[in-house]
Amino acid sequence: MILVTGATGRTSGEVVKALLAKGEQVRALVRDPQTAGAIQGPGVELVVGDLEKPETWDAATQGVEKVFLLSPEGPQMAELHGKFADAAKRAGVRHLVRMSMLVSNPDSPLAIAKWHGKADQSVADSGIPYTIIRPAPFMQIILGSARMIASDGMFSGAQADGKVGVIDTRDIGNVVATVLTSDGHEGKTYPLTGPEALSMGDLAGKLSAVLGKEVKYVNVSQDKAKDDLMAMGMPDWMADGWVAIAMMISTGAANMVTPMVQEVTGKEPGSFDQFARDFADAFRVGQQ
Repeated sequence: MILVTGATGRTSGEVVKALLAKGEQVRALVRDPQTAGAIQGPGVELVVGDLEKPETWDAATQGVEKVFLLSPEGPQMAELHGKFADAAKRAGVRHLVRMSMLVSNPDSPLAIAKWHGKADQSVADSGIPYTIIRPAPFMQIILGSARMIASDGMFSGAQADGKVGVIDTRDIGNVVATVLTSDGHEGKTYPLTGPEALSMGDLAGKLSAVLGKEVKYVNVSQDKAKDDLMAMGMPDWMADGWVAIAMMISTGAANMVTPMVQEVTGKEPGSFDQFARDFADAFRVGQQ
């Protein structure tokens, strides 16, 4: 049995799908079963719990051999993930895979990167066999701008011309499922990217080609980028963190491509061109 936390989320949902495709039995940790329709079905056992409620951990980890650990970001991550790793170890879990981020670093000046770095460290220090997955920003993030792209032919951000190896969450799911169902990954950290480093302008050009209309990327100030994120419901502290990451990308610090997806799964990561084709309808909402 494999426990997947945050199972109704974008990335964990792909992990569930990939594990089921491998014939695994999955226990999905969810806060509200009513939101779990996309993952319910044969091979999935729902358990109600919350990583911020340690009293729910025993029921979640009982009889589990392996865990995919993902939680909301925040300054509490290191303590939370460390304590969960300790509890999982006591419960007999043999392998824990933690979802981190590409620029994770306990000494980073970026708050989110520092939180992830310290959480990575706390899991490693727990003594449980672990693997750290550090993906680049997701291709799916641009779906948050789908309505604007459909209506106005544009999207905005503060990344300027900085490039980053955006990755499809479906590839992350396949990597995690492979790590959880094969040997030799313990004690390793995998930085994951897509097949090419792209700027936001590059993404706009690729969307234009698929949609058959011009899509523009508009670079905005840090303040405007933060206002836009908060208008979408993101809390103040998180918006600050993501704007800081955008500014870091704008400097070229995230301009990298790694071979890890292919090395772990044996398959090339999906391109943004393919992502755009697969999700083209989402960017056409409102079009005649």
